[in-house]
Amino acid sequence: MLALVPMPDRVRGRQAPPAPSKTEDAGEGDSARICVGIITGVHGIKGWVRVKSFTAAPEAIAAYGPLADDSGTRRIELELVGAGKGVLLARINGIDDRNAAERLKGLRLYVRRADLPPPDKDEFYQADLIGLSAERADGTRFGTVRAVSAGTLYESGKPQASWPEYKNGWTAPDTVLANADFKRLLLPVPTHTSDLQVLCNEFNQQYASTYTLAQLNPNGLNMGDGTPQIDNQTGSGASLLTTSTFVVGTTAGNYRAYTSIEMDDAIIGEACAASDTAFGFVRNISDPVQNAALPATVQGRWGSAVYDAYGFYTSYNGALAAWAMLA
Repeated sequence: MLALVPMPDRVRGRQAPPAPSKTEDAGEGDSARICVGIITGVHGIKGWVRVKSFTAAPEAIAAYGPLADDSGTRRIELELVGAGKGVLLARINGIDDRNAAERLKGLRLYVRRADLPPPDKDEFYQADLIGLSAERADGTRFGTVRAVSAGTLYESGKPQASWPEYKNGWTAPDTVLANADFKRLLLPVPTHTSDLQVLCNEFNQQYASTYTLAQLNPNGLNMGDGTPQIDNQTGSGASLLTTSTFVVGTTAGNYRAYTSIEMDDAIIGEACAASDTAFGFVRNISDPVQNAALPATVQGRWGSAVYDAYGFYTSYNGALAAWAMLA
C-alpha cells in the first residue's frame, strides 16, 4: 500500500524460489508484469547504472532475461558488473555513456508473470496475494482501531476453511478504554474533501495520470473516522488474517469475515499458543479500501499517498490503544 512492502517469501516455513519480493501488478492474465527492480542512479562514465533489486536474491534480477519498462515496449538487457551499498551495478545494452544512463534514473524494470517458474506446492509468489481485501461488511471507517485475540494464517492453494487459526480467551480490560477522558487523547483523522482533492491533483502530477477524485475515492472510501473508534473484540472469536506481504484491500469485498489483513500476527499467535501464553492483536485501519475497478498499481500508489498524508494519526491512535489495553 502505498507501496507493497514485503515480508520474506514464505508461508509456514516454506521458502519460495528466487522471485520478486516487492511487486507491482501491471496487468492481468499472461500479460501481467511484475516489477523486479528500479534504476536508482549511475556509476562512472561508461554508462553503468545502479539497480535496486526487488528479487529475493538480488542478483537473480539478471536471470529473467530481457526486462521491460513501464510501457512494456522497451527491452532492457542487464549485465551485472558489480555491487555497491544496497544496489547492483549493471551495464545495459546500448547505453555507453553517463548522459544516456542519467536518462534512465527512476526507470522501473518488469518481468512477465507468465515467464516466472511455477512455485512448488504450498509455495507462492507475493504478487499472487495482491487483491486480497480487508474491506469490512459493516463499513468500518479508515482510522478505526480494532483489537482481537485470534489470528488466521493464509495458506496458498488451500481452501479458506482449512487455514489454521490461533486464538485464546484473553480479553483486554476496559478499565482505561471505557474512561471518557481517554477518548479525548485520540486524534480524529482529519480527512476533508478539499484536502483529498489536492492529494489527487498531486498524485496525477506525479504519475502523469488523469484520475478524478470520484475514481480514487468512490463513496468516501478514504474519508477518515472523525470520531476515533476502538473496537475491543478480544475474547469474541473475531480474527484477523495474516499474509506474508502487504496487500491492498478493495471494494471487491473478499475476506469480509476478518477484521483486517496484516503481517506477522498469526505467526506470533502460533508461537504463543504453543507455549500457552495469552496474546492479543491491536491494529489500526491505516490503509483505506481501494476501488477494485482501478489497476492494482494505481490502488497501491493511491493507498500509499493517503497513508503518507494521514498515517501518523492512525498509528498514534493504535499505539495509544495498545498501551491502554495493557494498563
